[in-house]
Amino acid sequence: MARIRCIKPDFFMDEELATVSPLARLLFIGLWTQADRDGRLEDRPARLKAGVFPYHDADVAGLLGELEQGRFIQRYEADGKRCVAIRNFKKHQRPHPKETSFGLPPPPEPGSSTASREKPRQGVDASRRVPVVVGDGDGCGNGDGCPAEPGGLPLTVRAEDDGSDAASSATPPSPSAVVPASKDAHGLLPHEPPPATEPALSEQLASDFQELRRAEYRQDRGDPAAMRELLARGPPAEIRRRWRIGIALTGYGRCSKWSDLVRFWNDHATAPLP
Repeated sequence: MARIRCIKPDFFMDEELATVSPLARLLFIGLWTQADRDGRLEDRPARLKAGVFPYHDADVAGLLGELEQGRFIQRYEADGKRCVAIRNFKKHQRPHPKETSFGLPPPPEPGSSTASREKPRQGVDASRRVPVVVGDGDGCGNGDGCPAEPGGLPLTVRAEDDGSDAASSATPPSPSAVVPASKDAHGLLPHEPPPATEPALSEQLASDFQELRRAEYRQDRGDPAAMRELLARGPPAEIRRRWRIGIALTGYGRCSKWSDLVRFWNDHATAPLP
């Protein structure tokens, strides 16, 4: 049963909410009316569509994903139920004292890790450990502990705790047999990636703003959420191309922040750019 909730004027000016689509914002309001006094409800997209969008063909599952990615809700599973918890619900809502709760379990604590809830693997006997042989990486597969050719790295042996002193029984290679691996012109080993030559995307966008606006770009608190949304929409080259178009505009559609670029992208998702 839907409940009466309040909405503040600041909702429409929230820059982080502006990073999600208009239908996602409308669903966010609808979730307040569908949640209990604790801000929890069952994660049932078909039922939510009937309660919030009875006359629209909306992808509620995708809209819930938008809200979860923006950290406005938390989706979780507990006691065999899929649930949704609205973040900061009690901070902005004042439920009636006699309002009942749905009895849904609370979401997991933010500090809890997924690894702590994983079930132990079956069929693995921890007492049956054997020495692990680490090769030299040349792919020869000789397994003799010596380099296959000059320039190769020596093979090493790492022993697990199996009750035997395998590490001490391994014969270390003589110093004359160890040939240091050659480095390239940049002083890198063969397995080391080359250093990045291009600056980060955020630095490129700030540089474009400095070039076209003749002013320094000021970081905004909604920038991290906006950057996540932009990276989900397209590659850095396309983000930068649209950013340069947006900050060069005058009047409606002009971009001064990354969240403005998200709105600009939404307005021109299918229509051609100006």
